[in-house]
Amino acid sequence: REIPEISNGDVIIERIVRKTGYKTKVAVISARGDIEPVGACLGVKGFRIQSIRKEINDEVVEVVAWSNDPKVLISNALNIQNYVQYEGDARVFIVNNERNKAIVIVKDQTIQKNIVGNEGSNVSLAVELSGWNIDIKTEKEFEASEYAKLGSISFESVFTNVDNYEEVQEYEEVEEQKIVRYKRFV
Repeated sequence: REIPEISNGDVIIERIVRKTGYKTKVAVISARGDIEPVGACLGVKGFRIQSIRKEINDEVVEVVAWSNDPKVLISNALNIQNYVQYEGDARVFIVNNERNKAIVIVKDQTIQKNIVGNEGSNVSLAVELSGWNIDIKTEKEFEASEYAKLGSISFESVFTNVDNYEEVQEYEEVEEQKIVRYKRFV
């Protein structure tokens, strides 16, 4: 009722996840190229979403853009754009497509803490929303991890396990996406 673009099918809700009383995440996509789905759901100055929040006792409602690209979807689901200041402050790597495993490497603990959320709630909702197992590490944690201790120079090889050849093949291709701060989700 509050968002006519959803009622008439111009904006489609791909997935909704909720931690009752705390936060709801809604992933939306536009059925039309001329409609920005997140903006349509939020409304001017967030008026549309505020009306919905009042109905559910002022629970946080986070609307994110759905993407078929897992790196973009994970970035949006975690709301990384709100926590980084510069390109390269956070990177999303797809570790294993078949097992839906990804790792997010962030610059420091402040960014990590914000992305993980209170008691891990933000990341757990993002995992549920995206369907991906997501591990979030700071650059220092990553450098101290077993993978980095193997003496690997590049991210492409840090996910290999020299004791298990199948694991080496499984993690050969690691893709990177740099996160850029945007005013809106893209």
